[in-house]
Amino acid sequence: MALRVISGLNFKKVGDHKMRVTESTGSLDFDIILDDLGVQYDDAAGGARTVESAVTQWAHEDMSSILTVYDDFAGILKTALDNASNTHGNGWTYTVTWDSSAFTYAISAGGANAFTLAFAVHGDDGTRFRNLLGHDGDIGPGFTATSDVRPYYINDAAGGAKSNVSDDYEPPEVASGGFTLGGLFFTVSADEVAKWYDFDLMFEDHAATAKRKVTAAVPWSFEHLWEHNRGTEPLLVVDAVDSTVFYLRPEIVPWRPDRASPDWDGAWAIPFRCYVRGRL
Repeated sequence: MALRVISGLNFKKVGDHKMRVTESTGSLDFDIILDDLGVQYDDAAGGARTVESAVTQWAHEDMSSILTVYDDFAGILKTALDNASNTHGNGWTYTVTWDSSAFTYAISAGGANAFTLAFAVHGDDGTRFRNLLGHDGDIGPGFTATSDVRPYYINDAAGGAKSNVSDDYEPPEVASGGFTLGGLFFTVSADEVAKWYDFDLMFEDHAATAKRKVTAAVPWSFEHLWEHNRGTEPLLVVDAVDSTVFYLRPEIVPWRPDRASPDWDGAWAIPFRCYVRGRL
């Protein structure tokens, strides 16, 4: 069994991302830029940018059938790389894939086409792009760039399944009313109600739970997820049963994990209290 939690991200909120691509043949450079204008590219020399997509909301896996936006990032990155190469490079066709089991991106340009992905040249903007793709430094030159650390915005549940599951239910506020001693009564209720859903992820180790305990190989914790998400971004929770898009409810937005066993730091419970947005 396996369970993964994928958070949407919005470049307007998380900050600019920049990555420099150098195609070894001819040493041709271009930048891929993600910011509040969407997904763009330029010639890496400060020239005019081309907007590939004005959408700023993306995710590792596609939620767009539920939310319209939050399509899979691999697809738009491939399109931007292809068109940037056609305009500023050698006209190569790139392949970008997301492995939902290994939690890795793989980028290649086909055959013996070597390239470099540089992040450090762009400072903090480069670090954000590096974290999104799951790298611990600049990559290449080489024929393939595969994530060497866990990318940001995805959490792997240690137990592989939800615990203390409520399934869909309605909040008590759906109706109110009263009665008289004479036997009269009234009820006021909502015609449409958002469904709620509660569950816990049990037995997460401290490194997966707390950001101060993360490892170099898995630098994104549940605490990172909470601080990023704050109930304003969708969560795609995928397990052996279904794939559901949730939003955190306000009462659970403040970060507070629970020990799975009192006085023991070795295992933690992460409480999810959610609205159901839809199922894929």
